[in-house]
This record gives sequence, C-alpha cells and structure tokens, in this order.
Amino acid sequence: ETAIRGRNKSNSFWMPRSIAIATASTAKGFLRRRHFLERGNNPEVSHSFCVTWSRPFSGASHYREKLRRSVLHSIKFDDAFDLFCEMLRSRPLPTIVDFTRVLTAIAKMNKYDIVIYLCQKMENFGISHDLYSFTILIDCFCRCSRLSLALSLLGKMMKLGFEPSIVTLGSLLNGFCRRNRFHEALALVDTMSKSGYEPNVVIYNTVINGLCKNRGVDDALELFNVMEKKGIRADSVAYNTLIVALRRSGRWSDAARLLREMMKRKLVPNVVFFSALIDTFVKDGNLLEAKNLYKEMIRRSIDPNAFTYNSLINGLCIHGRLREAKQMFDLMVNNGCFPDVVTYNTLIKGFCKSKRVEDGMKLLCE
Repeated sequence: ETAIRGRNKSNSFWMPRSIAIATASTAKGFLRRRHFLERGNNPEVSHSFCVTWSRPFSGASHYREKLRRSVLHSIKFDDAFDLFCEMLRSRPLPTIVDFTRVLTAIAKMNKYDIVIYLCQKMENFGISHDLYSFTILIDCFCRCSRLSLALSLLGKMMKLGFEPSIVTLGSLLNGFCRRNRFHEALALVDTMSKSGYEPNVVIYNTVINGLCKNRGVDDALELFNVMEKKGIRADSVAYNTLIVALRRSGRWSDAARLLREMMKRKLVPNVVFFSALIDTFVKDGNLLEAKNLYKEMIRRSIDPNAFTYNSLINGLCIHGRLREAKQMFDLMVNNGCFPDVVTYNTLIKGFCKSKRVEDGMKLLCE
C-alpha cells in the first residue's frame, strides 16, 4: 500500500488512444452520478446520510480506535457503513488513508455500487483522492462493467499527476476481459511493456484466463509464449488454465505437452485441475489415462474429492466395468470421502443397465 501511495509523478503514462479516451469534462462529472440511489438498490443509504449528517462532532479518537483494533478484517457491512458516516461527521476530517481502509473493506464485500456512492460523498466534503483510493474506485467501476467511467477516472488521475500502478492497470485489464474486449486488453499489456510497466505473471494470467473462457485458446497460447520469452516464468495457474482449455478443445497433444512441462518444472496441479482433467478423459473414453492421473494424484499426496471419484465411477460404469466401479466406491469410502447422491445414482444406474438389479437394490438400502 505504501509503495502504491508513493507513486505521484508529473510525467504521464502514455497509453493508446482507445484506452486513454478520458477528457477532463467527463472525468469532472463522473462522480456526480448517483449510481446507487438512482437504481434504488438500498433506500436506507439516503436515510442514513440524512440522519448522520445532522451535526458534526469531534469523534476522532473513536473512529481511530476502531481502525486501530483491526475490526475491519471481520467487520459487517452495516458497521462499516456506520463507521464511514461517523468519519464524515468527525472534525477534523480523517485523512484519505483512513477513508480508503473502510472503502477497501466495503469493496471486499462486493458492494461496489456503494463504494462508488461513498466516494462521491467523500469528494463533496473536499477530501482528495490519492493513488490508492483512485485504484479502488477504478476497480469498482470495472467490476460494475462501467468501463467508460473507469477510463474517465484514469484520465483525471493522470491529469492530476498520478502515475497508475500495475495494480490500477490490472483492474482495467480485468474490466476489459469481463466485457470480452480482448483487443484493448492485449493493447494495454503491450503498452505496459513499452512504458516500463513490465506485466507480471498475474497480469498475464488475467488475460490468458479471459481468452480461454472465450475460446481464444490460440491467442492465449501466443500470449503464454510471449510471457515465457520475456523471462516471466508461468505459474501453476497459467498452466492449469491452458491445459483445461486445450482439453476442452480436444487438443490432447498440446495439453499433454504442457502437462509434461508443468511436471518437469515441479509445479503441482491442484485437486480441481486433476479432477477436471480426469473427467474429460473419462468422457472421451480414455479410462487408462484417467486412472493414470488418479494414481499421479495419490503419488503426489493430493486427496481426490467426490467429483474425482464420481467421474471415475461413471466412466467405469459406462464401459460395463462394474466390479472396478464398486471397488472405486469402496476405496472412496475407505479414504474418508463420503459418497453423495451422484455417486449412488451413478452406481445404481450402472447395475440396473447391466441387469444386476439386486446389487443396485442392495446399494440403495445402504
């Protein structure tokens, strides 16, 4: 946080025209829009402000005590909102650092519209933003799919002499990817590199994930290779995302190549990754590869979950290998993973299809 706050430079950060489209006039008016109240999402907000603004008082020690006691870590929304109102009533007014701590807590509750509205009220009291609060607000606009306002705010921020941090630009990237605006996302990544903001693995993962979700796996692979050539080592998140996307596209050889590369680098896939890959092998009829992956999980001390076992049991039942399916069921129970409705339904259906109704009934009685 200290590092982010400290970056206030006069030199501007050059960005493509499509990204730095903000003008002073749009930036000046964006916070005046009453997003939250106009939508009627929470009428109590208006009433609360009417009550709490009735009289100022000297309550600095009270709100600072709450901030100092780290109550923000587990604070509830109503309490955080009341604390913000209390701070606005305090004289002298708290610093922007104190306000951003409360705004951060509210943003973590996914109350993005409320953060935007509270920032408007804060500005009305003459409290100026710093880079950290600008970043919070940009992130909230992006999460609300209000990219034009996020870009306007970026323009205003830069005009005031604040150089955006990599966190700020990461929020914009997330916003572009959520709206499937990948051309602008890729342009921003390229611009960051040219302007001395070398993207880190988290930045690349954001775009790779967005591309993979929108069937842009080839572009994602190209970006992955660009990242590697720049000396930025891919982490397990990048590999997991690409391998899952490749296997969904039926590109097994590419997925297997990345999996081998991942293992060679000693990057350990998690249970979700293994389970998804096992399920895909099962659905493609490749039970041998599915069972090999299961064994690899055990070898790496990664405990299979119900989804893992259900996928394997389903595959064995589909191919009429009921004895092995029942053995997998018993193994599941012995390993402390409780069967669910899907497990029982799969096995019972398998027994019935193989005309072993008695075995199915016996399982049902269990």
